[in-house]
Amino acid sequence: MRVLHVTNRLSEGGVETFLLNLLPALRKQNIEADLLVLDNKEILMAEQFRKEGVKVFSSPHDGLRNIKHIKYLMEMSSEYDVIHSHLFPSQYYVAIAGCLKKKKLITTEHCNFNKRRKLPFKPIEYIAYSFYNKIIGVSKAAAANLIRWLPLLNYKIVTISNGINIKPFENIPAISREELKVPEGAFLIVMTARFFKQKDHITLIRALPYLPDNVEVIFIGSGDTMDDSILEAQKLQVAQRCHFLGRRGDVPEIIKAADLCVLSTHYEGLPVSVIEYMASAKAVIATNVDGLNEMIESTCLSKPNDAEDLAEKIKLILCDENYKHLMETRNHAKSADFSLDQMVSSYISLYRSLS
Repeated sequence: MRVLHVTNRLSEGGVETFLLNLLPALRKQNIEADLLVLDNKEILMAEQFRKEGVKVFSSPHDGLRNIKHIKYLMEMSSEYDVIHSHLFPSQYYVAIAGCLKKKKLITTEHCNFNKRRKLPFKPIEYIAYSFYNKIIGVSKAAAANLIRWLPLLNYKIVTISNGINIKPFENIPAISREELKVPEGAFLIVMTARFFKQKDHITLIRALPYLPDNVEVIFIGSGDTMDDSILEAQKLQVAQRCHFLGRRGDVPEIIKAADLCVLSTHYEGLPVSVIEYMASAKAVIATNVDGLNEMIESTCLSKPNDAEDLAEKIKLILCDENYKHLMETRNHAKSADFSLDQMVSSYISLYRSLS
């Protein structure tokens, strides 16, 4: 079976990590999974996929809002049994091209919310999503929220939780504090997330003045909102406690060096980064939003956009070693619920059900 996955870009982020886990694993199970990227200027991770044996194509047409992508998709789809889309506007282009070519279509809904649901988009969404044979929510909340948005399509919507290869995060040694340029005595928080509007790095930065001076934060990732985050750290006079590392190839080693992992965010699906934290046996503090509240103990969930409450939740781990150990043990055990094998098996079953 041949499956073409279609996404907007390959820069960095949760969807890219999801695909980098899923596609090579599918290929090992005799599903020929290839990848098409619509934004041909954002393919920084293409070589990582190719090293894993995944063929990566990019559209010859510039810009995500270029309707010429539809024609290219129609040409590409001829060689595949299933077309599987990720993110808007790829979902719309695949819906149109797939309908015209009479292809089996699947899309994965990676978030519990999107801005289109605040706009009069519902008729358009009904049309676009109706072309899909199956719509996958990456969490129970993602599926439930989509059903609330498009109730007439509830029979097409299923849940397949995100998963990762847990073993590398369990067994890898931590990077040294010296290499990270962090004092040995620091209480180190790590947050891995691309800098864009969905993620809420600034609330974590604003929590630092409420925390002891030995608390420092490493931010892994790059993106449009990084400069604003750096300016906020300078404004609050905590810049010396914030380490902006950009994109890194040693994320598991850095997570292992953390005393605590945090994901401050405005909304989510089922974030791969948090599964990585849990597989690394780390205590996790996260924003209380759909998706995350399926993964994290309620006492470790902070109010959205509330720096003081986030600081109080961090103090639970900082000030109570027994509780910290309890959360580490709990999270490591729960990470087994998000295994790559389980996710891959579910996707393969779904693909074969369409044939």
